[in-house]
Amino acid sequence: MREENASFNRGRILLSVSTENTELTNIMKTNVIRLRQLGGGVVAALLISSQTAPADNLPAGVAWGKVVNNQSIIPGTEAKPFNSYNQPSLNTAGYVVFRARSKGPQPVSGIYARNMLAAGETIRIADRSTKVPAPNNLASEFNEFPSIPRISMTSQTMATRGNSQPVWTYQVDDTDTRVGTTGIFLNPGGTLITGVGLLGAVPWTEASVLGVDYFPYMAVPGVSPVTRFDVFPGSPALAAGDLIVFKGNYTVAGEGKTGVFFRDPVSGDGVLPVQTIANSSTVIPNLPTGIAGVPFGSTAPPSAAGGLAVFAGFDNEGSPTYGGIYLAPLIPTPTLTTVVGIGDPVPGETNETFNRFGEALSFDGRYVAFWGAWGQETVTLWLDCPTDGNADVLAYCREFFGDNYPVTVPANQGIFVADTKTGVVHRVARTGEDEFADFVYWNFSGKPPGVGGSDEGDDGEPPRWRSTSFVAVSGGPNNTFMVAFKARSGAVDPVEHTYLNPVDGIYLADASSVATLLDTTMYGQPLDPAAPEGSKISTLGIERESFRGSWLAITAGMVESVSEASMAGIYVSKMYSPVPLSGIRQGEYEVAPDSTEAKKSKSTSIDVKKNGKFSGSLVVAGTKYALSGTFNKSGEARQTIRTKSGGMLVRIVAAKVSGVRVLDVTATGGGVNYNKLAVYDD
Repeated sequence: MREENASFNRGRILLSVSTENTELTNIMKTNVIRLRQLGGGVVAALLISSQTAPADNLPAGVAWGKVVNNQSIIPGTEAKPFNSYNQPSLNTAGYVVFRARSKGPQPVSGIYARNMLAAGETIRIADRSTKVPAPNNLASEFNEFPSIPRISMTSQTMATRGNSQPVWTYQVDDTDTRVGTTGIFLNPGGTLITGVGLLGAVPWTEASVLGVDYFPYMAVPGVSPVTRFDVFPGSPALAAGDLIVFKGNYTVAGEGKTGVFFRDPVSGDGVLPVQTIANSSTVIPNLPTGIAGVPFGSTAPPSAAGGLAVFAGFDNEGSPTYGGIYLAPLIPTPTLTTVVGIGDPVPGETNETFNRFGEALSFDGRYVAFWGAWGQETVTLWLDCPTDGNADVLAYCREFFGDNYPVTVPANQGIFVADTKTGVVHRVARTGEDEFADFVYWNFSGKPPGVGGSDEGDDGEPPRWRSTSFVAVSGGPNNTFMVAFKARSGAVDPVEHTYLNPVDGIYLADASSVATLLDTTMYGQPLDPAAPEGSKISTLGIERESFRGSWLAITAGMVESVSEASMAGIYVSKMYSPVPLSGIRQGEYEVAPDSTEAKKSKSTSIDVKKNGKFSGSLVVAGTKYALSGTFNKSGEARQTIRTKSGGMLVRIVAAKVSGVRVLDVTATGGGVNYNKLAVYDD
């Protein structure tokens, strides 16, 4: 991969933004944007970003809209409000899917969604009262959803892990056997189906002595005799065409194996088999000269978009010598392409190479955002056992780990974005020079032997301290990208080995600048008016699929320090800078056509004329609709269009994304849920 690092002048800029017209319940506010110097110099001749002022590249302000908060009633209940949330995922049209729960007694927990482009309430996809979809001859219901749900970039199909009591019973030699306590589930067209479960080795009941497999499409591919998966660690991903992409662990001759797989559970009458992307028998493709035959010892849960997937894989998870981040087409026996590997040069550093990568990758079909580290210097931290959560997990931590448990993190670490189209690796932030202290966050989770697991991170492995980074990337117009990430600032106490007055924040970056979106020094009410007066942001979260198109979704908690009154919720925003009428550029704005539109030579095209007038056409799913109107002083226009299914509201906002002039085109109603950027043709 080629590498790139850009620099800019450090500054502090106060910017105010308009509050006029939005579909969401927004708070537009004067917002401080802190610009951070990336450091280093350009180490490759190719520069992707335009040389414009940093303040022109990134949004000048942020309009946060509430998805749900602690005052929102959980659907399917009479009066139970939401209380806690995992990080949300969303698609390019602002459809948000998330896992959340209520307080006890008898807490409600489930997977929920909300369409932020249309009027309406939160919907329930599945909860603890939902029956597990077929195969299920025991009528079992879900009892937990142990990971973050994902959603397709371009549809409302979501995928989630789900746990339950066994779902299938059969007899072998007059003995009852019950299997199937976890699986991956998705909802194409709104109907929940099973993508893959632990049923791959269930014998055909009438011929059990012959060993005929009843659900062969759920078996581990390429393994003989027929073998089922043991567990599906992490969260599944969704690619185009309702393909589920996932990590699976399994056992062969008493030895634990792992791999990354995909399956199409919709086509072929729903019985197409699981396909292997890479597993414990796959040789690492980017081994150095003189080294051969080293297979993957570990793989991480993948990310996917379009017809592609990316994943991190290493020879040894705890202390990797070989491996990296890999790209694969979702076809049988795919060839792996190395995106970036251990031993590759670090952008912006002299004579330094990557020696670690994070497992949490964000991928939009072109750009891959990741955490990476280099050098031998480390920082020691002491971790205390959590005080909230599953009682068995908390007891396990106290017995086997205790407080002041020492861990080390690399002193030299950063957030990077790799362009799989051009081969360029960008560094967008690093520790030290950028005033960031850490991008790594820790949690204690797992399944204690002989007892139930935790609700979070239960991958079937014993409880332990786990570390991860949080990053989400979205490709922008004209070969640009934006990336959101979570980071900590502050100093480590040399005696207690904990952070002194740490500041956690969510930051937005492109190829040349970094801006603060939210951090724990800020007050809560500008984010959520329902937050207690005087409260400050206490927690923030993003997820690898929380940034799609120009939509960003986050979780946040807010606490008032004296009364301890609190509020929490899920919030979304558009990552663009609105342009008033006086700043709108005349000319053609076009949307890059998708595959369906390209075949018909149709794409959305809008011609902006003098005095803010415009005309053109909107293309949705191959159907063309005429547009015409005038922007108001805030650079916004609305038009209602009649369709066969009813009225469709079209909203057009003139804006900038990473310095590129665009029209944000949204259409809702009449069975339409559309949001894309029309780019100015220079």
